[in-house]
Amino acid sequence: MKKIIYILTLLFVTLFSACEVEEGQSGYPKTLQGKIAYDDTESRLSQSICLLDLMTKVDYYAQAPDDEKEGIKNYFLSRYTITKTDKTWTLDDNTREITFTHNQKSINESGAIWTAKVITNAWEKGVIVFEDENFRVESSGDKDWKITTVNLKYYDILSGYSFWDDDMSNAELKVKGSKSYDKSPNLYDFKVESGKGNLKLNSTNIHYEISEPISYVYLSSTFSNLYPISGKLDITADNDKIIAQIIASDYGSKVEITFNGVAEIYY
Repeated sequence: MKKIIYILTLLFVTLFSACEVEEGQSGYPKTLQGKIAYDDTESRLSQSICLLDLMTKVDYYAQAPDDEKEGIKNYFLSRYTITKTDKTWTLDDNTREITFTHNQKSINESGAIWTAKVITNAWEKGVIVFEDENFRVESSGDKDWKITTVNLKYYDILSGYSFWDDDMSNAELKVKGSKSYDKSPNLYDFKVESGKGNLKLNSTNIHYEISEPISYVYLSSTFSNLYPISGKLDITADNDKIIAQIIASDYGSKVEITFNGVAEIYY
């Protein structure tokens, strides 16, 4: 199934590349392989940011006075049933169960450690997507975090979709948050200030490093909750060198892909 997904992705990008490439080329874009490597890499970064975002909302709910909790839940966490123990918060929306384990410190408190476990019921009841040791957040203080992933399977926190077990990523990322605008569905905008990681796309080994901080913000319901609007990634896919420059635009952002010296822009 995973190979089918990859082939469909390749066909989709190929079919629509003439619309996406700024110069309006016809035919096969020279940077298509680089774009696919970028999309796969960025999806892993988005996964980590979405999990961190969900942790901050749960923490906000946890720290709030009792008379404010219901309003916070209805605004930020309305899709979930929430239960707790001394060291865990569990969110359940009937398709998945997400448990955050912590050392009894707020995620904005220096020394806090939060981890995530996901059990999904989307395909088969009770399938563990990943466990606590795969995703870890450590806090250095107010809105300053280090994310570590170890053999983390890709999981889309919004749709509940995941790839198969051999599609793993390892990374260490430094992330800072800033208050989002008042009516945003997110507490914070996020900036991945530095970091690097490795992942595997089918038989391709990918290494990436953040060479310019990547900013994630909420744009609109047209996009996923948090969307990259600026930043730069240096990617090596086997022996191919890729530079992905994310550039703010009227539509949210565009990305310039430089693949083995050839540059093209995608919207």
